[in-house]
Amino acid sequence: MADRIEFNWRQVKRNGREFSVCRSVAFFAALALGHYGLAVAAPTGGKITGGSGVISQQGARTDIRQDSQRLDIDWNTFSTTRDESVNFRQPDQLSVAINRVIGGVPSHLQGALNANGRVFILNSSGIVFHRSATVNVGALLATTAR
Repeated sequence: MADRIEFNWRQVKRNGREFSVCRSVAFFAALALGHYGLAVAAPTGGKITGGSGVISQQGARTDIRQDSQRLDIDWNTFSTTRDESVNFRQPDQLSVAINRVIGGVPSHLQGALNANGRVFILNSSGIVFHRSATVNVGALLATTAR
C-alpha cells in the first residue's frame, strides 16, 4: 500500500499568532496577479511581417502609420492602460491591420483604440475589453482563433 500524503488547509501558530494557510496563499496569489496586471501596458515587440508601415511609441501613445492596404504585425503583447492609446493611420476605410499577439499572455485593453480602417486583433491567450476602453475604428475583429 502506497504512503498517503495529506495536506490540510488549517490554522497554524507562528510567533504566538494564529493565521490561516489558505488565506495567506490566497492573499499572495492575488498580490502577484494584481502586480502582474499592473505591469502589462502598451503594446510591446511590434514587428511588421507583411505590408509596409511604421510603428512609433512615445509616452502613452503607440502610433502605427500603415502605407499598404494590408499590414501584418506580430506583437509580444498588445495591452493598454486607461491613459494609453493605440492609433492606426490607414490609407482608407477598407485598409486592414492584422495584429497577431504571440507572447502567450492575454490582451487587456483599458485605453483607446483608434483607426480609420479595419483592425484585427488575434490573441489565442484571450482578449479583454475593460469598462474604461474606448474603440473608435472602422471595423474591429477581436478573436482567440489562430
